[in-house]
Amino acid sequence: MKKLQTKILCMKNHDLTVDEEICIPSLQYPNAPEYGYHDFFEMELYLSGRGLHYLNAIPYEVRPGYAYLLLPGDFHRYEMDASESMQILNIKIAQHRMPSRLLEAVKRAEHPIAVYLEGEALVRMESEVRFLSDVLSQKPSDPYLCDNIVERILLLLLRALPPSGVRTPSPVSSTVVRAAVHYLGEHYHEPITQEKLARTVGLSTNYFGSYFKAETGLSVREYLTRVRLCRGAELLKSTRMKVVEIADRAGFGSPEYFTRIFRENFGMTPRQYRESLSE
Repeated sequence: MKKLQTKILCMKNHDLTVDEEICIPSLQYPNAPEYGYHDFFEMELYLSGRGLHYLNAIPYEVRPGYAYLLLPGDFHRYEMDASESMQILNIKIAQHRMPSRLLEAVKRAEHPIAVYLEGEALVRMESEVRFLSDVLSQKPSDPYLCDNIVERILLLLLRALPPSGVRTPSPVSSTVVRAAVHYLGEHYHEPITQEKLARTVGLSTNYFGSYFKAETGLSVREYLTRVRLCRGAELLKSTRMKVVEIADRAGFGSPEYFTRIFRENFGMTPRQYRESLSE
């Protein structure tokens, strides 16, 4: 399983970053099976390339002009068109750095928060993101100006949202996988088997297991483990609960198992993770 992406691992202890990524088709693409998970907000603006963006196992179209805002806890991966590279402007925002007066609007918006921009709207959005990148590159950068630019970017995104959101190219799989993912998110702390989850979505056990992995790239057990790790990381960050309590609250059978799985995915133990947050 790929290491989970967190603010500590992915943002190098910064709380606001901008990157320009050029994803080049290779043997890994366009069918990279690995999902990335993170505990921060992330906005992606696509400038070139085409393909699919699997967000929480549901496929969405990406092409120049699309912009997505990912929320903490989202899983995602890409399938690129192998004939061309994909250029992405990427903003990562720590949860405490999100503009408070826009946070409720972000939470109320239909998920996924995705828009298609063209013409002047696309030019303005790209200009604002590059302006933010320029300000962040200054040493020291101006935090008040950065926050103002982030707020303008989010306002442009929210104002451009269509009433019905962006449609998935695969509505049938969307219905089944969304139901399964929602159930796992609500009941992760309970004993959950593949058989029980299959009954919940109305499919046979064997077919559901194969179907779920084909859509998400993860088995039911792997996906559930990631949901539990997400909750465990949140509790480590937001509470002073002991590791043994967090292991139980997050649905792990024992603190030893929680510690082992956490280290495999985050590259550090739960205690090291908690200590790193205060550095």
